[in-house]
Amino acid sequence: MGTANPSSAGDGPFKIIFDRDICIGALPCVAAAAEYWIRSDDGKVDLKGATKTGENTYELVVDEIYNNKNINAAETCPVQAIKIIKMKTGEQIV
Repeated sequence: MGTANPSSAGDGPFKIIFDRDICIGALPCVAAAAEYWIRSDDGKVDLKGATKTGENTYELVVDEIYNNKNINAAETCPVQAIKIIKMKTGEQIV
């Protein structure tokens, strides 16, 4: 997916959707936004404060994308395990 428009990151709330099944533990999300992402004991990552919404899918609603750090986390994920949705419009920004 292409680079998100940073100006689109200011009109929250946003839903961060994480598919842990496809995570390979490359950790760019942790480097980009350690406030939200943490390395787990199994080598993958966990989204702090997220709610489990499927077998291995997690969601977290945030008011802001945290200075675009979560956009960077999503854009640098090599397997596209992170998606960010603008809840007001349903637009997937990453």
